[in-house]
Amino acid sequence: MPAPLHLDRLPVQSRVELGIWKRGQLMREVRKSKELIQRLKLEETLKLHTGCVNTLDWHTDGQHLLTGSDDLCLVIWDTKGKGRAEPFRFKTDHRSNIFSAKFLQDGATVSASGDGLVIFSQIGSVEVVQKKFTCHTGTTYRVSTLPDDTSSFLSCSEDGTVRLFDIRQEYAGCDKTSGCSHSLLVKMESAVSAIAVNPVRTHELAVGCSDSTIAFYDRRKIAAPLNRIRCRTTNNVPRRITSLQYDALGMQLLANVLCENIQLLDLRVDSQLAEGKAKKLQDPKELFPVDPMPIKRLRLRGDWSDTGPQSRPNQRPPEAASGSSRFMVEISDLMTTWMRNQIAPRDPAQPPRAPLVSTTDRSGDGGRNDSGIEDLLACAATKSKQPPDNLVSLKPVVEYSGHRSSRTMIKEACFWDDAFVISGSDCGRAFMWDRQTGKLVNAVDADKHVVNCVQPHPFEFTLATSGIDHDVKVWKPTAPESTFDPEVAQGYMDVNNQMLAETRDTVTVPAVCVVQILRAMARSSQEGEQRRRNNIDNSTEGNAVAQAVANESSDSEPEE
Repeated sequence: MPAPLHLDRLPVQSRVELGIWKRGQLMREVRKSKELIQRLKLEETLKLHTGCVNTLDWHTDGQHLLTGSDDLCLVIWDTKGKGRAEPFRFKTDHRSNIFSAKFLQDGATVSASGDGLVIFSQIGSVEVVQKKFTCHTGTTYRVSTLPDDTSSFLSCSEDGTVRLFDIRQEYAGCDKTSGCSHSLLVKMESAVSAIAVNPVRTHELAVGCSDSTIAFYDRRKIAAPLNRIRCRTTNNVPRRITSLQYDALGMQLLANVLCENIQLLDLRVDSQLAEGKAKKLQDPKELFPVDPMPIKRLRLRGDWSDTGPQSRPNQRPPEAASGSSRFMVEISDLMTTWMRNQIAPRDPAQPPRAPLVSTTDRSGDGGRNDSGIEDLLACAATKSKQPPDNLVSLKPVVEYSGHRSSRTMIKEACFWDDAFVISGSDCGRAFMWDRQTGKLVNAVDADKHVVNCVQPHPFEFTLATSGIDHDVKVWKPTAPESTFDPEVAQGYMDVNNQMLAETRDTVTVPAVCVVQILRAMARSSQEGEQRRRNNIDNSTEGNAVAQAVANESSDSEPEE
């Protein structure tokens, strides 16, 4: 009797030849192929934008790709081969960099920008009709569509809110002086920079914040979060979550955390979160540690010398550095000393100092991570506070390391089918890991500076990437053989790990902030000199009085 034929053990080619698989099954299996992902090659460069391309979104038809940019424009690309339509580009009513854009319906998009504006655009045959939502009061980082509702979408913002918009409802604007309650879904204590909708339980929403925490809500009963977790970070320093994505089964969540490894979190019923095995944060220092001065170095805005494939750790001699880099190195120590003095402990009875300057600017090229002096002093003077009662620290199932994410606040990490995890990096590469093991399987040069966006095609083996460059790159497995060299890739990872350690304590500041810090330092120096002179004068006067008293006492002593 012949041995049974185990069809599931047949190689892919045999299963195709036997007609066991249909096209959809074949493509799903192909997308799990490590051999193909290691043969990725730049197939096409889409050029039309005139600014950094900050957002990518594939239409479910797999033919059209939506992109948004610092140039305030959206472009819809036809990515099919021969006979493709010309790209459709239109200027939006956004007044600041577009950070997120999604297809909502056929012929409609939603987008969000650095000025907080959210826009629904209906594309007609003659014109594009734009409907503006002005509810947010800070940078809006993400918009997210709902799998079961093509008329509604979500947005999240630096103002700490998550909002739910329904384009079928009338909207007459917001009264921001009294706080806008229109469309308000969630109000967090810190900025919200990432959101994700569970694809299976579509009422479940994950909200990622700037303090390393993720809150889970049921949109049907939004009063309180179902759970809150804190992503693990180096030295427990709060870090911004830049992207979140559920897996296809809605059981695991991928979190990209600024200055940290990418984390895969297990949310299943039998996971540590559901069983209560996650670590409860009892000590406030575990969540909000007291670091007297975490800032060691400042970086001037526009200095991208630590980004791109040629970037290296900051061990080069001063003469090899750029002018702005040398300048920042020379004054960083001086500024650090001054800022330490600004946050030094004072007598409780002494009134707090008034703010010296305030120049926070968070928008800019490619969603860069900038700070003003107000941020620097606040960061340096971080004090502990009591974490929420239901907050737990969840250990990642897998961590994906070797990339670098510190320069921009919109960097994505996402699943490629259920086999791989991909993310951009400050070294200008797109990194790809085995989902189960966390082992790097490929890394490709994809930008001169920073890769922010990585979006796989919905069903073909195609990847779109973008970043600081003013174009979109499309990758396909057309190389004749693997282009992945493990030794070279390990070199990328080693350099990134070194530079990541450096940049954890580095902040980017605009030039005006540096000027105002120097002015404040000069003013502080003058005030200090005046206090010193006053002390000398007081001391001299005191000595004179003491001498006079001593002389008088000596003159009044009786003679023997």
